[in-house]
Amino acid sequence: MKKIRKYSIVALIINIIIFLSMVGALVWFLYETTNKFTDWNYRAFRYFTTDSNIFMGLVALILIPFNIKSIKHNRECTPSFFTKLNLAATTSVTLTFLTVVCFLAPLEINKGGYFSMFTRSNFVYHFLIPVLAIINFTLFETRNRLKFRHCFYSLIPMVLFACFYITYQVMHMNGNKLDKQYDFYHFIYGNSIYSALYTSLPIMLAVTFLFSFLLFLAYYYRRKNVYKLAYKYQFN
Repeated sequence: MKKIRKYSIVALIINIIIFLSMVGALVWFLYETTNKFTDWNYRAFRYFTTDSNIFMGLVALILIPFNIKSIKHNRECTPSFFTKLNLAATTSVTLTFLTVVCFLAPLEINKGGYFSMFTRSNFVYHFLIPVLAIINFTLFETRNRLKFRHCFYSLIPMVLFACFYITYQVMHMNGNKLDKQYDFYHFIYGNSIYSALYTSLPIMLAVTFLFSFLLFLAYYYRRKNVYKLAYKYQFN
């Protein structure tokens, strides 16, 4: 199909941009305040923003050879597993983008707000890569079949991060209370670890699944309309 070749070319270009942008922004972010690697640089990896963009960049790198193969053979050559992985990665950077736009930027309005959140390396991680990933996944990447249950795969990166995030709060508790200065994402409500487990964690997982499902729907309708491949939702 000519559509597969055309869409694979666009997907290839976007994946290359995503990977190179991830690497460039990571180097920029790690060394923009110092010319050597210090403990401060290590702290960059505690942020879901950094981790999700690295994840997305690596997935884009994995997809590049399959994009090239699809162009060469004029048929879909991306294994379905990597489409599921792409859904999880795209969901992760979508969370980054919307968390910044809807939560962190307004919260930090007195410290630069949207300007500080979308300048320098922040522009790449908070805006460029997430937007490119969303466009690529929903409009150009593969014609493989996804099922509803694959949306649950997108919870894995958030579960791993949540385990670290809550553990980090517990490690820096002030007596029996959480110390807010170590809540670098401002996600924990209240001062008790129970509020983190029973309030913040379920909200984080629910929002993650919602975004994954919305991306799944967009992918489903694009696949159905572009490739004329109609099929019913599968919830198994």
